[in-house]
Amino acid sequence: MIKPLIRRINSWWLKKTSLSKCIIAIICAVSLSKIFEETHQMVQMKLSETIAEWIMLTIGITVLLLVSYFLTVALQSKERLRNISNYDTLTELHSRHYLEENTPRIIAEARRHEWYVWAIMLDLNKFKPINDRFGHHEGDRLLQYFARQLLDAIRDTDLCVRLGGDEVVIIGSDPNYDAVSSLVERILKDMGAWSMEIGGVTIKMTAAIGFSTKKLTKGSNISLEEIIREADNEMYKNKKISQQTTA
Repeated sequence: MIKPLIRRINSWWLKKTSLSKCIIAIICAVSLSKIFEETHQMVQMKLSETIAEWIMLTIGITVLLLVSYFLTVALQSKERLRNISNYDTLTELHSRHYLEENTPRIIAEARRHEWYVWAIMLDLNKFKPINDRFGHHEGDRLLQYFARQLLDAIRDTDLCVRLGGDEVVIIGSDPNYDAVSSLVERILKDMGAWSMEIGGVTIKMTAAIGFSTKKLTKGSNISLEEIIREADNEMYKNKKISQQTTA
């Protein structure tokens, strides 16, 4: 029974049509295998290219973010340095450096419009005894309070500068000669209500004041330093008079 089966298989294998089918099947199998291999390689290459593109894109985005971050930090640092140089850190008034840098602009604008430029010098009375008695921390609080009151009193266009210690100068320009005297009167009036509690004691705040004003023209050679110096001299005269009357 087995021999007839073998003969039948051999007969089928040796038939031309059956052999052709086998050859075709083998060729198809080999071709499909080759196609699968090439397709697999192409997919791997494409996948590798895609991964590489994503990696490069990620690196690019990361670099851009880092550059943006460091630029932001640098700009913030520059802004902080500018604020440190332009403002007094304790009182938040403008600094002497800012005044020196802006003096040419103030004078040039006043000359162009032929306006009055004025300076008001202020010096706290009895600040040193208060500072010595209650300590520097309370003295600093007093200066901060003093600065806030002045900022509330002046106009937005006026410049309030801490020169050092408890000395402050207010710089302004105006077409009206009476502008400075009006501001001085307002400060003196407001000063009557300036007081703060330090160490359980209510301190009434007063300050010596002196001011000077000059009209600038296109050909004038008056300097801001000269105006400030005159205001400073008047302030010290008033301070001495105040000390003599309270002695």
